[in-house]
Amino acid sequence: MRLFRLSPSAGLDWAEIPLPRADLRAGLTLRAAGDMRPGEPRRDELFRRLGIDPRRVHALRQVHSTRIVRVAGEGPEALAARELADGLIADRPQAVLSVTVGDCLPIFLVHRRGRAFALLHSGWRGTGIAAEAVRLLAAEYGAPTRELAAVLGPGIGACCYEVEEARYESFRRRFGERAVRSEAGRFFLDLKAANAELLAGCGVEELAASEECTACTPWLSSFRRDGPGFARMAAFMGGAEG
Repeated sequence: MRLFRLSPSAGLDWAEIPLPRADLRAGLTLRAAGDMRPGEPRRDELFRRLGIDPRRVHALRQVHSTRIVRVAGEGPEALAARELADGLIADRPQAVLSVTVGDCLPIFLVHRRGRAFALLHSGWRGTGIAAEAVRLLAAEYGAPTRELAAVLGPGIGACCYEVEEARYESFRRRFGERAVRSEAGRFFLDLKAANAELLAGCGVEELAASEECTACTPWLSSFRRDGPGFARMAAFMGGAEG
């Protein structure tokens, strides 16, 4: 797995996510941008500043699941009103996919030799959604696993994601020893390691991950660190056409 560090924009309100496809652009808004949940005026303003028409941006009501929705001909507003899910998948270059995060991982998946791409919201409850996305990319878009590339954006790290022992044990049983750590009677989850193992187990060979932990990086938002009033960050990915 290749590690990289984010490079915040001059205004410290967004950072580009590196992808292995020139026709797709991906990014993550940062804490300074404010709350980026769908419907927030500043969200549309930022997308416009980045040259993205907000009417192209598809989002969902997220529920910490492993469910993924296909973006076809339906408009963003109708899709958002109808669907409860945590992943979006498309092969339409004019579509821009978006999820909101703040400790959970944004996961970017692309077919390097095709048109399909997926964007996922993966927290501890929804760990496994990456494997479901790999399955759908192969089954519905004919994307061989060996031709997929995955990028794990920033989420809370194993340094900070302390949980109770019962959750630790459950996560360890499901995703293995590399997905957890313990120290002096304290228990931690490693969401990046869990997803890296899942993707590798599916046959995804090209994998990159950001080094940042949301909880200990001041310019990123964190529910654990900031509390219920934290500013949700928007991850996005889409084509230049539209």
